[in-house]
Amino acid sequence: QVSWLNDAGLCQYQLGDLNAAKASYEHSLQLAKSLHNPEETGDALVALASLSLKTGDLGDALARSRDARKLAEARGNSADVLRPSLIKALVLEKQGSAAVARQELLTLQKNSAAKLSIRWEVENALAQLAADTGNASVADSWFRRAIGTFQQQRTSVAGIDLRLPFVENGAGLYLSYMEFLIHEGKPEEALRVLDQGRAE
Repeated sequence: QVSWLNDAGLCQYQLGDLNAAKASYEHSLQLAKSLHNPEETGDALVALASLSLKTGDLGDALARSRDARKLAEARGNSADVLRPSLIKALVLEKQGSAAVARQELLTLQKNSAAKLSIRWEVENALAQLAADTGNASVADSWFRRAIGTFQQQRTSVAGIDLRLPFVENGAGLYLSYMEFLIHEGKPEEALRVLDQGRAE
């Protein structure tokens, strides 16, 4: 039931029904706690933190990501510490602490070699942060690195039946880079990035 609720919440989140997603995640969290399952509890907390970040409830996002990180650290699971740490960095950026957020993201980028799905999100966040602070050349470099990291993981996926749907995971990377290039007055490069994503 915990897993089903988390999956249902993710579907509702992607469909834009955020209230339903929150209800599913909250139910999942309650069940996971009743089972004394720290891994499932951490997953539900991360899901709720991500949802709160999207809706702008930064205090809740920070609190839930902190709780998820504590659970992961108590279990000695360094990989599960990464996403709560990413959410924390994104909250700091939204709160106006760009320099602190950037340092957190750089540390995460170094520590996420074993989990490329987190690494490309971190690199994309570093690109967005550089773009927002007016450093276009650094932003461009990070966007390219994020796409490269995504491509690296995609090629490691065995079997075309798994690789084809995996491409959807990186759709946001190409769109983010394309929007950046359009903003920089480089529409032809933006179209090339879009075509690359479509071709893949």
